[in-house]
Amino acid sequence: MASLGTLASGVAHELNNPLAIILSLAEILQLSPNLNQRQKSDIERIIKVSHRMAGTIKHLLKLSRQGDGDNSTLVEIRKSINESLELLKSQFINDNILVQLDFQENELFVYGNENALVSVFQNLLTNSRDAFIANKNKSLASRIDIRIKEHSDNK
Repeated sequence: MASLGTLASGVAHELNNPLAIILSLAEILQLSPNLNQRQKSDIERIIKVSHRMAGTIKHLLKLSRQGDGDNSTLVEIRKSINESLELLKSQFINDNILVQLDFQENELFVYGNENALVSVFQNLLTNSRDAFIANKNKSLASRIDIRIKEHSDNK
């Protein structure tokens, strides 16, 4: 796990520098007074995609900073699920898969490692996505339902 974190950190840093240059140049180009509408639109798209990539890199860096030891704490579970979805959102959009969330109003906490929980949810979501792609059965709705409810042991 530590090796994977080191690799993720290295990849994120290698991507971050060229991305910063692309974003800076696009923002400078955007200030040019002689752009036609198509050029303006293309530059806006570059900037938008660059910001999305920067968010993905930021998330990758966060996951790589797990450090040594357990790092267990109280974690609000909806936050971990939402972080997982944020990283995979573009894949679900591209594959036309809807993710439906059904969370109860009050916060629900679990005891665990936040980064590990995000990784678990990412794996579950990726496996679900892969199952839809492998199945390619159009009679099945391409929808993933995530419901979180507090469990009561009252019998």
